[in-house]
Amino acid sequence: MLARRAMSNPSEILREARTELELTTGDVELQLGLPTGCLAEIEEGRVPLETARIDGLARFYGLEPADIAQGRPIGAALTPVATLLRATGQHLPPRVRSAMARVAAGRRELKRLEQELGRPDRLMILRVAFPAEEPGADEEPLDEWRSTALLMTKLREKQQLGDDGVASMRELAQQLGVELIAVDLGDPRVAGFSMSDASHGPAIIVNLGGANANPLVRRWTVAHELCHVLYEDADQRRAVQLYDAQPGGPRHGGPRDGVARNGTSDTGTIESVADRFAANLLAPDGAVRRLHQHARTQNLPLARQVQRLMEDLGITFAAACERLMHACSVPEDQLASVKLVSITPARLNDWHTAEATWQDAFFACRSVPEERRGYFARLVVDGWRARVLDRRQALELLHAAPDEPLEELLGTAET
Repeated sequence: MLARRAMSNPSEILREARTELELTTGDVELQLGLPTGCLAEIEEGRVPLETARIDGLARFYGLEPADIAQGRPIGAALTPVATLLRATGQHLPPRVRSAMARVAAGRRELKRLEQELGRPDRLMILRVAFPAEEPGADEEPLDEWRSTALLMTKLREKQQLGDDGVASMRELAQQLGVELIAVDLGDPRVAGFSMSDASHGPAIIVNLGGANANPLVRRWTVAHELCHVLYEDADQRRAVQLYDAQPGGPRHGGPRDGVARNGTSDTGTIESVADRFAANLLAPDGAVRRLHQHARTQNLPLARQVQRLMEDLGITFAAACERLMHACSVPEDQLASVKLVSITPARLNDWHTAEATWQDAFFACRSVPEERRGYFARLVVDGWRARVLDRRQALELLHAAPDEPLEELLGTAET
């Protein structure tokens, strides 16, 4: 844990930041293209620190260059990221650690900008709308799944979801005020993570690489992380969601043949609860039973029934098998004999239209990092229009190249 004392030495701050993110000097030098031994000399104060070098290192660590240059405490900035990393129980590559720190930095700046623009606190609104359920005086304490199931009931009522599933997880997140950030984290194992503390959220970060290249899996990732955002426990920090894609692995809800996890497969963990939440949100019992009954009247084989659930509800193969087993009492041994199936292009429907393409393929300002596009970019443009920000500040917040025309950013943010 970083000390909370003020640090007047930029070199010391840089060493503390690297250590908190559990990076070696070699990790950072390789990622930033620095000569071997250069970072050690910087941290030991043996070479002068140029502004450009401070800027590069600060952004790699997800910090403000001014904080480093002026010796401000940085513990509050990095501790949430370090907590996520430690809770994961897995070693993540330097690129992923840096990306997480940069995403967190963007969320802090976004929260500050929201305050300057007088925007309502999205996290507070979410906590008021979905408070944790407390048992009555004569009731047993609620376990995690029962508490989460009650939250899901409220979610369905407030968002008028019914029992037909969710057409677009992106739209649902937006309606709830949950920021959705799509980035390439550079490690196919990483599915995503969420941040729901007062300084960073509510936000769900989805890795566009790896298994999430499949829109079925992306929907699952967002639904899983939404559980973490809604079911906030201050004493239980959330891990980065990983995918265990071992062939023949567990079928209960995870993508492909794997299960989302945080270093454990214990069915009592919050990760397993989030899997159940995702399964029931995307494929409610009523919808699954109706589709199953209709398939049986058509005498469809079990493999085709699994495929129909995938196509109509936008869920993974593993999730479809799990829902047939639990909602329709299809024997597990029968499902175990079903070979992996894929959805057919002719069956692609509304959920696919809404969620097949996530990348900002036409984002006009290519120098803007992925974590600062979308809602972040729109908010910066709003601040510029309201004259809370000037043109230089807008470009700076977006981390855009100085020669990027702001007019291009305005057009992008409006689309």
